[in-house]
Amino acid sequence: MGIEFTRRDFLKLASSAGLGIFISPRLTSAVFKTQAEKKSATKVDIVVVENGSPAEMVQRAVSGIGGMSRFVKQGDVVVVKPNMSWDRLPKFGATTHPEVVAEVVRLCLEAGAKKVKVFDRTLNEPRRCYRHTGIQKAVKAVGGDVFFMYKRNYVKVPIPKGIRIKSWEVYRDVLEADVLINVPVVKHHGLTRVSMGIKNLMGFLGQNRGRLHRHFDQKIVDIATVLKP
Repeated sequence: MGIEFTRRDFLKLASSAGLGIFISPRLTSAVFKTQAEKKSATKVDIVVVENGSPAEMVQRAVSGIGGMSRFVKQGDVVVVKPNMSWDRLPKFGATTHPEVVAEVVRLCLEAGAKKVKVFDRTLNEPRRCYRHTGIQKAVKAVGGDVFFMYKRNYVKVPIPKGIRIKSWEVYRDVLEADVLINVPVVKHHGLTRVSMGIKNLMGFLGQNRGRLHRHFDQKIVDIATVLKP
């Protein structure tokens, strides 16, 4: 028998696990499973894990949805998008935990990825953010490619289904990737109340992002019609 989760229940579990939402290009629905169901199911779209180190929880979560090879194929170029916008240490929970990011990168490489790129358009000074979040060091240690974003590498992308915005600049590496994996951190946000996966995509955007704040809820949905991890 399935177990019912309210939105509040899910956020509590995701937060307690220290693990953000893992989204892949081929996930199309949200299905919660009990432990018994997960063992018998052949395909699962969402897994909630708790207890253990961040890396261990990533391993169990990815294994529970079929393993990284379900999403990453030999020779793929993968972009992993953590939240590293702030000059904060991991203990404050403002950014994605470095062990989570590193384990996702490691699993991608193990699955055969040719290259795994990690980057974010930060709000605080980029070098301090990359260093103090611990993400830069952790990603490099497992063989990932972490780098700073540059103004000249954005491409204006049409948003034909957009209601509030009809085009916006997106970082070129995102558009050229074979696989995009979104690894946000679940936290409170002044405009959206909770910041999760769609909000995390703003780190791929160019231009003046302050212009998105008016009618913000609709505008990030508009962005999500063309950026689909």
